Amino acid sequence: QVLEMYRILSERNDKTAGWLKHAVWIAAHTGARESAIARLKYDAERKTIWFPKAKKEESDRIIPAHSAIWSNLDAWENGCRKSASSISNQFTKFKQCLGYDGSHDFHSFRRTFLTMCENAAILEGIAADIAGHKKQTISYGLYSGGNTIEVMREAVEKISYSQREKH
Repeated sequence: QVLEMYRILSERNDKTAGWLKHAVWIAAHTGARESAIARLKYDAERKTIWFPKAKKEESDRIIPAHSAIWSNLDAWENGCRKSASSISNQFTKFKQCLGYDGSHDFHSFRRTFLTMCENAAILEGIAADIAGHKKQTISYGLYSGGNTIEVMREAVEKISYSQREKH
């Protein structure tokens, strides 16, 4: 469904689809919420994404950018960026046009991303660092400084919504 949504948005010629496709593809490859996507900063040189502290997160976080979203992040940073409410509202209209019910919302990309992590055998602690979740153990949750960008990059590149993305 994620790939189909992205394909439909990419094929449309309207202004909203032009920027919404970027938000959708970024969410699908990071598990980021609308608010995080609206405020992210992309470091094109290092191929990393900075997300500001949100919800119950204790601090800002930096994760590797999946190679499949580099161009989307460039576009987002260079004129396509929208607010969290715009992302949410336009996605709701889009999914309703496709016939999806209320059980599918923008947060579904977060659930899908984490399911993809699990199915790619990415360790839960690495997936938690990427998604910005707290770790539940004393050792990793309290004492660990988190995974390195290199470890997270190796993991995130295992996520693929199509054969073209496989590395």
